[in-house]
Amino acid sequence: MYKIPATPFISFDIFDTLIKRSVAEPTDLFRLMEGIMMPDGKPIPQHFAQKRIKAEKDAFSIYDKPVTIEQIYEQLKKEYGGVVRQWMKTEIQIELRNCVPYLPCAEFLQKCVSAGKRVILISDMYLSSLIIDQMLKKCGIFGYEKIFVSCEWGAKKKDGSLFGTVLNELEISPRLLTHIGDNRKSDFIMPLKQGINALFPIKNNRRELCKIPKHIENRHALTYRTLQAIKSNCSCKFNETERHGCSVFGPLLAGYVRWLAAKLEEKHIDTVCFLARDGFMLMKAFEELQIQGIRSLYLYASRRSYIVPMLWIHPEFEEIKFLLDRGAYKRMTLKKFLERIGLEAEVYAPRAEQCGIELEQEYISEVFWEDPDIRLFYEEIREDVIANSRKEYVALSAYIEQYNFPARIAVADVGYAGTIQYCLQELIKAMGKHIQIYGFYIEVAPDSRPVMYGGIQTIGYLRDQTGNHTQFDFHYRDSGLYEAQFLKPQGSVKCFALQNGVGQPLFSPFEYEASVEQKTDEFSFIDQYQSGALMFVRCLNAAFSQETFQIEPDVAAYEWFRLSMKPTLRETVLWGDIRVSDIDLRYMARPKSLLYYCLHPYQLRNDFAFGNRWKIGFIKRMLKVPLPYVTLYDFLRKQFHRSSLS
Repeated sequence: MYKIPATPFISFDIFDTLIKRSVAEPTDLFRLMEGIMMPDGKPIPQHFAQKRIKAEKDAFSIYDKPVTIEQIYEQLKKEYGGVVRQWMKTEIQIELRNCVPYLPCAEFLQKCVSAGKRVILISDMYLSSLIIDQMLKKCGIFGYEKIFVSCEWGAKKKDGSLFGTVLNELEISPRLLTHIGDNRKSDFIMPLKQGINALFPIKNNRRELCKIPKHIENRHALTYRTLQAIKSNCSCKFNETERHGCSVFGPLLAGYVRWLAAKLEEKHIDTVCFLARDGFMLMKAFEELQIQGIRSLYLYASRRSYIVPMLWIHPEFEEIKFLLDRGAYKRMTLKKFLERIGLEAEVYAPRAEQCGIELEQEYISEVFWEDPDIRLFYEEIREDVIANSRKEYVALSAYIEQYNFPARIAVADVGYAGTIQYCLQELIKAMGKHIQIYGFYIEVAPDSRPVMYGGIQTIGYLRDQTGNHTQFDFHYRDSGLYEAQFLKPQGSVKCFALQNGVGQPLFSPFEYEASVEQKTDEFSFIDQYQSGALMFVRCLNAAFSQETFQIEPDVAAYEWFRLSMKPTLRETVLWGDIRVSDIDLRYMARPKSLLYYCLHPYQLRNDFAFGNRWKIGFIKRMLKVPLPYVTLYDFLRKQFHRSSLS
């Protein structure tokens, strides 16, 4: 920031200097007003923004001087009548709600005050000094002596006349005043012409905020640039990781929880259960909405901890396949199979060996489930599976019982297949309860078997069985990169156990505990990334209520899909050394050198297929130069056997 000027008087511009709005363009605020419901039950009409802009021009042409907001709305009254009085109040309320301090300038003002400087504020604005004073106080800005507003003094900064008014009112010479602002003409050239000292204008990033990527449709442009403004305003003091989380993860979180709140109201549901662990961040973001009358619960859950307790209800091998088979090209071992059905693999190693099966042998999923030896082995251990399942069912049902669920509940999660919802539904039936469960997920697989054949009711924000709700191709999105964003700093739920008659979750070790394989502080990175995202949600909620601002899925997911498919080199470095859990812990995108792979081409195939989870990030970090990496990814997928790439 600047050095404190030597002059005894310092003046500051207000808008885009001391305070900013949560919109990219000032007139966007009028566009966001369209459709807001008024107390008379009627919305502010479409095309209000055009009428509001025209009314300001008309008022100026009539009065031939800067006009007040009351004079502007007098012009609108000619067409719409007395209802415009309420519209004006709404505009003022939104102005007050939208303003945030621009911290570098706000802090500099306080330094000037502490240094004994006399600070005044100057603005070309139609709002009164009383309203602007409220905005400044809301932003924590104090210490100024007086506010000079163009509409109250009939003079403008833009033509220099307001500066003359200020000098006359203060009874000082121009050399005793230094002005600070963001507009080159109004805040720099004009004061200099008056003989006033002026510091080089603060950079205004409005042009950057208004750039719309080609993948964002015109009808979503207003939402996109509004979110860009909020990101810019809330992240000015963030470090790199927090800023990254604010930009990429924040809109996705905010869009989902606002959509969820609307769906809960639509379905008249007052209890929503966020499923561990991914649901933890969703719950924290949802609670930022502060919706009255909705109970949010954090329900400990994992696929394994809910599948195992219901196996005694449906112990058939086909039912287990239905629950555990994650796709034809996934890999499976007998050890992993035993763990997922609740048994200790080592205990059954001798019996498996008798059946000619090795615990660690990897199978393509479709081969594993059709192998007759596997099926025969399962039939031999089936009674053990049932006995263990009944034991875990008792503990889990005791855990569920304590929540005293009403007749209709929602489960909220990152989602994919809806397996946990299906298991919860079956478990509740076994408990003799009749509870209707709705699943609200960020996404649901279109071919989800629990949805298609299990009778569960689900809907997805980004996509579900009805299709994509965004234009982005989910084929390229990386699940490891996706899921890492949501991690709670706690191990996955392994199972439930009775403790003093109460069902309690038992946890597996947290994956990101420090170890020799750790190349970066994974926990710190994810924590800061999530903090930045939650701050974005908080700032959006401060600026716009959930009822008046929804985020289209295309806009909410844009930055995340861009990260998945077209990351910057820096982003591949930030994420590449993060480990993610699959069959074991694997790096997101940590390639060896290009020279190494030229000498060891088979190792490239192995690292690309099995050693790293984020394929596009892996290629980009390896090659480093700008290339069409999605095309390269498709090429490598065709070159390597398809079964190796899932």
